[in-house]
Amino acid sequence: MISKGFSLFELLIVLAILVIVVSLVSVDISSIFTKNNLTIVSKELSTDLNYAKQKAIEESNNWIIYFNDTSYEIYSELNPAEILVKKDYSDKQVYFGDSGGNYSPVNNVVEFNSNGGLALNSIEIIGMHNKDNESIYIVINSSTGRVTIQNTNP
Repeated sequence: MISKGFSLFELLIVLAILVIVVSLVSVDISSIFTKNNLTIVSKELSTDLNYAKQKAIEESNNWIIYFNDTSYEIYSELNPAEILVKKDYSDKQVYFGDSGGNYSPVNNVVEFNSNGGLALNSIEIIGMHNKDNESIYIVINSSTGRVTIQNTNP
């Protein structure tokens, strides 16, 4: 007698093999998300730094970006009570300064002057890291204020 199809036993063996292969090839998805979070935050910060630079030029006064461990605020030096941008990344587990404890904003402040460059007491490099100790750096040209993102220590 010729049978068409598969027996229940054959199907269970194939299913068991698939379960074993999938469990061996599983990927730690949380590390993928934290790396993506770091990239997203660096792009948002880069955009916000450029925005502060443009506001400083447009209004001919200094604009300040004030950093905490996981957040930052942007406001005009003339009106510090009126915060234009406020972002908190504690839910994304992104921290300012690199994983080695370097490149954290000096005095927690980056300041753009009316020419779009950095004020004297500002820094040129901002590091960020995630819970997996991966780092991304934002480099600001001190004279032009040009903002770039780098994946390696500058």
